[in-house]
This record gives sequence, C-alpha cells and structure tokens, in this order.
Amino acid sequence: MSNKLTLNKMKSIYTPKKKPTIITYYTEENEEINIEFDTNLSLIDMSNFVDTVVKELFMEDGEYIPEYRDVMTFIALIGISNIPIPKRKTKEGIDFVDVKTAYEWMQKLSIMEMLKCQDERLGELIGLYNKLNQIIDEKIEFKKQEVFATLKADLQRTYNEIEKFTNVMYEFQDKIQDVDLAEMSNVAKSLAAKDEREIVNTIVEIRSKQDEFLDDKNKVIKFDQKKES
Repeated sequence: MSNKLTLNKMKSIYTPKKKPTIITYYTEENEEINIEFDTNLSLIDMSNFVDTVVKELFMEDGEYIPEYRDVMTFIALIGISNIPIPKRKTKEGIDFVDVKTAYEWMQKLSIMEMLKCQDERLGELIGLYNKLNQIIDEKIEFKKQEVFATLKADLQRTYNEIEKFTNVMYEFQDKIQDVDLAEMSNVAKSLAAKDEREIVNTIVEIRSKQDEFLDDKNKVIKFDQKKES
C-alpha cells in the first residue's frame, strides 16, 4: 500500500480534548462553588476508576454488597474532580477513605441522581459515566462468576474429603466388627484407675495398632494397583 501513514503522521493528528464538566453550587452565604470533573481519562485512569468501585462491593468471603455501589462510584468520581477525598485515620494512624462523609456529600450534591437521569448539565461526564458504568457491570458479573467457581471448588473438595473419610470408616468398621463391646467397656473402666504414665502408654499402644491398620490398608491398595496395571 503506497499511501501507508508514518508514525509521525499518526502522532500529528489533532484530536480536540473533551471539555471538563463544571457544576456550580452555592453555599448558605451565597458563595459560588464550582466543582469540576475531568472527562479526558487515560486507559489507566479508567481502570483505576472501575477498580475503586468493584473491589469494595465484595466482602472477603465473596458476599456481594450492591448497596455500596453508588457511594463507591461517587468516591471514584471525586478522584477525577477537584473535590478533596474525605479521609479518616485508624488507631494506628493509617489513612482510609471516609465512606460515611462521602455518602453525605453524594446526597448533598445529587451527582448520582443527575447522572442516572442523564441531566444535560453534566455534559461530557454523562458519556464517560455510561461507558465506565458498563465496564463496572461487566467486571461485577465476572467477579460473581469467579466467586461462584471458588465456592464450587471448595464444596467439591469438602465432598471429596467426606467421601474419603466415609470409605475409611467403612473399612475400619469391617476390621472391628468382631470386637467384644463388653471387653471395650472394661478397658475404659480400667483406664479410669490408671495413672498418667499408664494412660499415655495405652494411647501409644492404640496408635501403634492404628498405624499397623493403615499400613495394611496401603499394602492392599498398592496390590490392587499392581493387578490393574
């Protein structure tokens, strides 16, 4: 292709920047306050915006808490505006976002309501919000599927362990089916009369017999595997 563009030509293409969204508010003293939102976000900026929202909508155990979505979206919007991020300190002196204060500001400014009803006064911010909101929806759905897959795997592991335990118990039951229960009762009574050293020795003897049983079980398994091969 003879008219292939060069890198310099591509870099020289002019793309007008989107205008920031500016909303004017007034204080009780009738002082004008302009809140400005940047609508020219880079790919990294958009990724940070989405992560700010999604990561706080799931508890450590995977529980989904959608009631936090609006306030976390507002906090992400603060990050692309001239509004200071409200923060508090832990007892250890570590800063963290004050969600309670952010929620109060969100209600006072009504930004989320304006975005949801596509208020034209928000200008370019509407298109940016719609785009980011769609990505947030997709990432939330992905996270839900991820949590579900993890829970399903945990349940399967639990089921497998229960099944293994049940099989061992059935095999053990076959080994002790001829045990005299009256004799076992006498052994239990005799333990009550023993001192600590004698009880420890008895426990060691019992565990030794358990190990012998497990060794026999492993030999049977290995023998079966050889027959199959």
